Amino acid sequence: MKKFITKAARLNGPYDIELIERELECGEDDIIVKNHRMGICGSDKSFYRGKLPPKTAEFRQDPKFPFLLGHQSGGTVMAVGSRVSDFAVGDRVMAFGWCNNFAEYFRAKSFQLQPVPYNLDMDIASLGEPIACAMYSGLHCGVNLGDFVVVMGGGFARQIIAQCAKKKGASCVVVVDVLEGKLRLAKKLGADEVIQLGNEDPVARVKKMTEGTGADVVIEAAGSEDSF
Repeated sequence: MKKFITKAARLNGPYDIELIERELECGEDDIIVKNHRMGICGSDKSFYRGKLPPKTAEFRQDPKFPFLLGHQSGGTVMAVGSRVSDFAVGDRVMAFGWCNNFAEYFRAKSFQLQPVPYNLDMDIASLGEPIACAMYSGLHCGVNLGDFVVVMGGGFARQIIAQCAKKKGASCVVVVDVLEGKLRLAKKLGADEVIQLGNEDPVARVKKMTEGTGADVVIEAAGSEDSF
């Protein structure tokens, strides 16, 4: 049974991250991956502040302290167990599971990985999980041809959702955020209009733009009570 020694991030409690050394054994159903890049999710920031959610099917470990961080990354397969048939050593993969990916190496099961499409840059492939989540939301948000769409929030996922809305045929996509830099990026990536919270009322602006009708679809992606 092949073993790997790796440095990994462990969250011991609120605001307390420790770099530990772990030994990973490649069991018969396991895959060992060497990380290329690691993403930081909004949930990671909440965990860091001590806000751990109830356990759901998404978690492979109990969401309680100490918590092994990380679920967004990509890398190269270094070892596979005897019962693994869908991945091989040398394959490039994207991670889709809580595998303590904040590490040099991580251990995963086959269902937690996806192959990297041919010729896709690993810097992009390592963001496969958050891109896929945003794409799924964008493709299932109910936007139809000619709709007026408002996206609340201008972060990573929101920028992708706004682009999805345009690709689905929205006549106008408006991105709302508090930060000017995010709004500039939204315009660069194809948003028709942007609204900076604090400077103007988005409801009044949208009503004016639509002659009182309002938006056909509003996508709340900021995740705050105020946004709702």
